[in-house]
Amino acid sequence: MTKRLFPVLLFLLLALLPSPALAQPPGITSPAPGSTIAGTVQIKGTAVHPRFQRYELYYSPEPVTNSSWVFIGKEAHANPVVNGVLGVWNTRSVPDGRYSLRLRVVRIDGNYDEYFSRHLNVSNTHPTATYTPAVTATPTRTPTPLPPTPTIIISVPGAESTEGRPTSTPTATPPASGSGNSRASKSPLPGFSASRLKDAFIKGAKLTVEAFLLVAALYAVKWVLLGLFHIVRK
Repeated sequence: MTKRLFPVLLFLLLALLPSPALAQPPGITSPAPGSTIAGTVQIKGTAVHPRFQRYELYYSPEPVTNSSWVFIGKEAHANPVVNGVLGVWNTRSVPDGRYSLRLRVVRIDGNYDEYFSRHLNVSNTHPTATYTPAVTATPTRTPTPLPPTPTIIISVPGAESTEGRPTSTPTATPPASGSGNSRASKSPLPGFSASRLKDAFIKGAKLTVEAFLLVAALYAVKWVLLGLFHIVRK
C-alpha cells in the first residue's frame, strides 16, 4: 500500500512546487537604476509569462515621453529569458546624458507588461574622474655631527710601571702517584645515569603492558562480534 501511495505523493509535491521560470520575477536587473554606463552594455534580467509571446527592449533620453522610446535591436525576442542577458545596447550611438530602459513582455492575447531601469548616466565622452589622493613629501632631516669626546687620562701617584719586568709562569704541581689515588680520580662514564636507566626500564615495562592489554582488547572485541554474528545467523 505504501509503495503505491509514494508516486502519488511525489506527484502532488512536484505539482505544488513553483515553476523555476515563475520563481524569478520579470524585470531588468542590470544596469541598475542610477548607475553610470559606457560602451557596449549587456541588459540582464528576466522576461517570462505563463502566456508568453515575445519581449522587446527600448531606451529613451530623460525626461521620458511617449514618443521618445527607441527600439533596441533589429527585432523582438521570441524566447523567454530567466535571469540572463536580454539584449545588448551600444551607448556610443547616443549622446552622453540620462536615459531610461524599458522591458516590454508581450502576451499571446497582445497585452503586455512593462518594466523599467531609470536614471542611467551614459558617459562615453567624459568618463567619471577617479579621485587620486595627493602624496605629501616627508622632509628628510640630516643629523648634526657631534664633537669628538675628549679622552681624560688620570695618573695615580706612586704607581710603578710594570713594563720590562719578567712575568712569572705558574708551574702545575703533578698529582701524587699511588694505586689508591689513581682509582679514586677516575671519572664515571660520560652520559651514564642510574636514574635514566631506571626510567627507561619503567617506560619499557609500561609500553609492554599497554601493548598486551591492547591485543587482549582486540581479541575480546573479535570474540564478541563473532558471537553476535552466530546469534544473528541463528
